[in-house]
Amino acid sequence: MRDILNILFKHQRKILAVFAIAIVSATGYLLYTSPVYQAETKILVMLGREKFSAIDAYNKDTYNILFQERGQNINNEIEIITDPYLTYKVLDRLQNEIQIDERPPEDLWKRLKYYAKELLKEIKDIVYAPLYWTGIKTRLNERDALALDLAGSLGIEFIEDTDIIKLTVGWTDPNIAAHIANAYAEEYVKRHIEVLASNNSQNFYRDQIKLYSEKLHAIEAQLDAFRNQHGISNLALQKELLLRDISELETRYNEARIAFEEERIKSESVEQTFKRTDDWIETPDIGDKLADLGRLDQQYFELLGKRNRLSTTHTQESRQIRDIDFELEQLRNQKARSLMNYFKTSLNVLGHKKDTLAAELKEKKSLLQALNAKALKLAELERAHKINEQNYLTYRKKAEELRISDDLNDRNITSIRIVSPATAPPIPASPRKSLILAISAFLGAFLGIGYAILAEYFSHTFRDGEDISQVLNTQLLAVIPDVNNTKT
Repeated sequence: MRDILNILFKHQRKILAVFAIAIVSATGYLLYTSPVYQAETKILVMLGREKFSAIDAYNKDTYNILFQERGQNINNEIEIITDPYLTYKVLDRLQNEIQIDERPPEDLWKRLKYYAKELLKEIKDIVYAPLYWTGIKTRLNERDALALDLAGSLGIEFIEDTDIIKLTVGWTDPNIAAHIANAYAEEYVKRHIEVLASNNSQNFYRDQIKLYSEKLHAIEAQLDAFRNQHGISNLALQKELLLRDISELETRYNEARIAFEEERIKSESVEQTFKRTDDWIETPDIGDKLADLGRLDQQYFELLGKRNRLSTTHTQESRQIRDIDFELEQLRNQKARSLMNYFKTSLNVLGHKKDTLAAELKEKKSLLQALNAKALKLAELERAHKINEQNYLTYRKKAEELRISDDLNDRNITSIRIVSPATAPPIPASPRKSLILAISAFLGAFLGIGYAILAEYFSHTFRDGEDISQVLNTQLLAVIPDVNNTKT
């Protein structure tokens, strides 16, 4: 501690000089720098007609997607505000509304500051002149320089968890700062309306409405002509009745086919029995359609009984036995012919019925196929009609929304609201004198002490005999006093 204090007191003048330079520099900066007043206005970006015009396209379960896009919408609005085009619009407006007095102030101190700044500007122009000549730096005209100053004075901040944009403008005059902030907000609202304006959209929607109206009338004419040409009144009912007829015909056809097959099998059985054996032909199950067959069966079995009786007394070659065999063969042939004639007639009738039903069924199926083709064609026409009608109604709706949007734009009605117009701030936002002086004092003290420590560290002199003993590690023999510094 003694060494530190010794160092500080040893270099106290230098430390105080550095500290004083820092304070004087900060004070000079504060005296030279003009105070900057920060005017503030807030703009509310609501979910207005710009988004609700298309909200019908969203499913109700996905409405939250629309609100998740709000951050992106806010960023879009911020881009409009910070766009150079808006800055030049504000600049043109301010040049017409604000007349800046360029005369020197009457106050002495302010006048001195004014002349000092003017002198620095001239020096700056002289220093920058070679850079302008060589093309390293570009000289801006007065309008571009003012626009650059306006853009630099503008501050944009999106207030989190809200739909509000805070717009701030810093300027040396509080009234001008408030005027610039309000001009920015008002010009932004106008620019927002211009961006959303639809200059040529009306013609586009008008052409689309005309196009789909013509298509819709053409499709309706095709539908009417198709219905009248094919006599289609109720296609679904016609198809239902035709399917019912086809189902009944299929049932009748299957019954006729089965009956025909049964008769054919019985006919083949009779023919095989008649050709391959000498047995009496049993009467198939044909009902009472042939009444004489029972009489033939009775005669056959009576003759057969008579033959059996004669066979006990006569030989097989006897005339009586041969006559009975002849009669039995005649009866068998007669029954076979009767059955075959019956089956032939029955098969012809059933076959004709089956063929007739098959032809009628084929015709009905052809009608069904044609009806299905008509239904397909009708469905295509109705689908084309529906699509064109939807497109027509969609463009009509969009055109109406566009007309309403244009009317709102003409009346400067938008979802953007200026929440709080800017007012002239009573207290400057910068420079913060207390903070600057405190930082300057801290830096001055820090640099002064740092200089003293470094100077002491690089110093190779001895303060007293103890330093010699410690540094050289040897015994001190004598001390010669400084006669000039000795007090008398």
